[in-house]
Parts: sequence; C-alpha cells; structure tokens
Amino acid sequence: MANRLTRKVGLYFIGNLSTRILGAAIIPVYAFAVSPSELGRYDYILTIGQLAAPLAFVAIWESALRFLIIEPTSDSVKSSMSTIVIFSISISLSFTVLALTVGWALSINTANLIGLVMIALLYGLVQVWQYFARAEQETRLYVVSGIASAIVTFALVIGLVVAMRLGFAGLLIAYVAGQFITVAIIEFRMRVIGRTSFQHFDRRLLIAMLRYSGPLVVNLLAVGLLGGFGRILIYNTMGDAANGVYSFAMKFATIVVSLGTVISMSVIEEGLLRSSSSKVGEFYSRVLNSLISALILFITALVPVLYLFFRMIQGTEYSSARDLVPILLLFAVFSVLGTQFGSIFMTVGKTGALGTSTFIGAVATVVASILLIRPIGLSGVAAALLIGSMVMMVLRFKLSRRQLEYSVSGVRAFGLSAAYLIASFSCFLAAQFAAPWVTAAMTVVIPCACAWPFINSLRAIKEIPDEIEV
Repeated sequence: MANRLTRKVGLYFIGNLSTRILGAAIIPVYAFAVSPSELGRYDYILTIGQLAAPLAFVAIWESALRFLIIEPTSDSVKSSMSTIVIFSISISLSFTVLALTVGWALSINTANLIGLVMIALLYGLVQVWQYFARAEQETRLYVVSGIASAIVTFALVIGLVVAMRLGFAGLLIAYVAGQFITVAIIEFRMRVIGRTSFQHFDRRLLIAMLRYSGPLVVNLLAVGLLGGFGRILIYNTMGDAANGVYSFAMKFATIVVSLGTVISMSVIEEGLLRSSSSKVGEFYSRVLNSLISALILFITALVPVLYLFFRMIQGTEYSSARDLVPILLLFAVFSVLGTQFGSIFMTVGKTGALGTSTFIGAVATVVASILLIRPIGLSGVAAALLIGSMVMMVLRFKLSRRQLEYSVSGVRAFGLSAAYLIASFSCFLAAQFAAPWVTAAMTVVIPCACAWPFINSLRAIKEIPDEIEV
C-alpha cells in the first residue's frame, strides 16, 4: 500500500504531469510559430513580473501553509484565511496603482507595463489560493486547477499564437487566462472570498505571518534573481532574440524543476507534520538519497532524447540552444535539491538561513554571468546559473545539517553525476560527428540503462512509513 507521502506525490504528479505534458507539447510550437525575438520579450516580462510578486505580497502564501497546518482549529482557520485574503487584495490594489503610475512616469511601453502588472498580480494570487488548497488538504482540487490551467493555456497558445499569429500578445493572454482559471476553480470549490470577513482580520496575526514569510521574501527574490538575472542580462546586452534562444533551452530544465517540485511540495508538507518527531532526520535521509538518485538518472535518460529532438528542429532559429540544455538540466537538479535542503529550515521553523544561502547563490550567479557573458555568450550565462545553484545547494546542505541530523550518500551522488557528464558528452560527440542513427540508438540504450535504478529510487520513497516515530 502506498504511504501518505507517495499518495501526495501521486496526486501532485498527476496534475503536474498533465501540465508538463502540455508544456512540453508547446515547445515545438515555439520552435515553429514564435520568433526568438517575441519569445525573448515575453520571457523578459514574465521574469520581471514573477520577481515582483513575492516582494509585493511579502510571500504571504508561505504563511498559509505554516499557520493553517500547524493550528487547524476552526477559529484559527477563519482568522488566518481572512487575514491573508484581505492583505492580498489590499496589496493587489496598491501595487496596481503604484506600478502603473511609476511605469507611465518613466514612459515604459504600455503593453509591457500592463503585462508585467497582470503577471505579478496573478502569480501572487495563484500562489495564495493554491497554498490554501494545500493547507486544507484539497490536493485533488489543486490538481484539477492545475490541469484546467494547462489546458486553457495550451488551447489559447494554439489559437492565438499558431492560428492567429499574435506572437507576444498571444503568449501573454494565454498565460493570464491560465492563471485566472486556477484561482477561479479553487475559489468556486473552497469559497475563500465568501469565508473572508473583516471581523476575523487579525492585525497581530498578520504581523506574525509577515515575520515568518518576510525572510522568505529574500529567499524567493534571490531564487528569482538566480534563475532570472541571466535572462535580464541577455535581453539588455544581447537582445530579445538571444534571450528567446536561452528561454527555449531553459524550458527543458523547467520541466525537470516542475517534476522535482511535485516531490518538494509533498516533502515540505510531510516535514511540517513530522516536525515534532525525534526521527524526522531519518525521514529526510531516506527521501533525499532516493531523490538525488532519481533526479540524476532522469536527466541522464533525457539527454539523448533531447539531442534527437534538436536534430528534428535543426533548420529553425532555436537549433543553437542545443548545447545549453545539458548545463541547464544539471542546474535543474541542483535547484530541486536546494529546495529540498531548504525545506528542512521550514520544518524546524528557522527560515532565516534560506535567504542567506539563496542570496549568496544569487550573488555567485550575478558575478559569474557578468564575467562569462562576454567571452562565451549564452553558454557563459548557463554556466553561471549552474555555479550559482550549486553554491546555494551546498550551502543549504551544510547549514541544514547544523539544524537537523541526517545523512546523504556523497559516493552515490558523485558517481551518478559522473555518469551524467559522460552520457552528455557522448551525446554531444554523436550529434557533432556521427550519423543520426547513432543518436537514435542512444535514446534507447541510455534510458534503458537508467530505468531499473530509477524505479528502485522511487520504490524507496514509497517504502517510507507514514509514522517514523515508534
């Protein structure tokens, strides 16, 4: 029988798998229907908007999980939910007025400005409503809203971008509609606004929430800069077309991050539920060792498949993104593992180290990006992102070990990483110098070699008991 963690992972996986399948299906659309210039402009606005959201909302959604899970009494739920909703709506109105006023004063392009504001607001509100669903154990609702959002986004991309050739505008409308659907479905089922009352608004509770989520803002901003600074730098130094090529390569890494996030969300929830257990360290040891193996084996199997894909789109403007992908896939693994190590700080209730570790990782990314973009271009930015994520991951590992006793097998991690590098280099050589059938053969051999140990890693997660404390 599946354990509680596996059931949560399974439900989140169903929802995220649906969204990622549709997300992956859109990638060829970008290759043939969207110019790198349009994709680069859209990605730039999306990056800025998602950076602005945690700052504007003070990442209040993080408090939803903490305050609603730890003390789920009727009165506390009403107070917590009302306080968060009233705060979020107030922030939305204030941010809209301020952003539009400043943007027009600075003569920012109107389409870019309105797009940025809508992305920031909807991103923040989606996080709040989704965290409510997770906090009240409405996992299926979370899944359904994600699937519906993906379907709407995909349909609008096909209709607006492919059929009507609206480019940037089509991408923006599709994103906004998809995010809105997520909030609408969760609201329809949970009646969040209907349950909100000014009577239950608690100023002291809000201060406590902001004290909890405040340090996480630094962390989220640093995470955003870690992943987004390179795009901002490319857009402003190499142009929107170059940023479009980089964004195209990043989409494959984003799929890996999203799938890793499925487990991350479940582990964070389980960690909070087990926070009072004396053996919570055992739980993290088993999860982390299994996850490290599963992630590295997954990207090792994925590399030859992506090299074959790039042979199929060789005549497009995105073909130059091929050699960025192996670097960005490794970044994706470091990013997911960094999140996992970071979840330990949330479990023990000490989130300050999250911001510190992410800030240092972001600084490393910024410095390396500036130093490497001129000599080696997009590859330099990808390498800088890898360096920054590795610095963040290692720091979080070291700092979290001071808060909680757990173990990770370094020999296994380094061995699998070496296998990934060998596989990636072999695929590169095959793509450069060998016939297409060689790459095609590698898409069979390498995934088959990874399949059994990958399944064993997932099985190890499934075997973790619901209650470690005896």
